[in-house]
Amino acid sequence: MNVGRVCVVAAALVVIALAVVHLRAEQTRSAAGLLNLESRWVQLRREAWALQTRAARLQAPQRLHERVGLLRSDLLAPAIRAQPHAPVRLASDPWRE
Repeated sequence: MNVGRVCVVAAALVVIALAVVHLRAEQTRSAAGLLNLESRWVQLRREAWALQTRAARLQAPQRLHERVGLLRSDLLAPAIRAQPHAPVRLASDPWRE
């Protein structure tokens, strides 16, 4: 009977050892996947930051003036564009023919 009990205990220990090995392997796979996701998240944050700084540079007044100069566009200020001698008709004015 002692040999039978020893075999059962040995088999139980083998099953427990295999379960522990399986759980450790799964833990290692999960940790690797989490590390992969975290590095991808850091990379995406870095790209977002680069896009935000690029957009901020493009919106800066100095940069706008440089781009207008590069395009050589003849832009006029609204005050210059307005014609003071032209008749102005408001939407609330009565209709005239």
